[in-house]
Amino acid sequence: MFEQIVEANPDVTLVRYFGRSLSVSEVDQLSDAASCALAAHGVTRGARVGLILQNVPEVIIAILAAWKLGAIIVP
Repeated sequence: MFEQIVEANPDVTLVRYFGRSLSVSEVDQLSDAASCALAAHGVTRGARVGLILQNVPEVIIAILAAWKLGAIIVP
């Protein structure tokens, strides 16, 4: 479903945080890179990924990265 959002609205701002903004396509690219890193560490479908982050844009990127692999986020 996120891929459809990226295709339809690539330049729309998805995240704004302390003067920083990321578009839908930027978040998609960053989460792709993060999912590759997770996969390189052995994360696969159904794996649980612990997420310990403050309330920052990287939370969204990390969640999407795990979801792209079919992994489960554990807060």
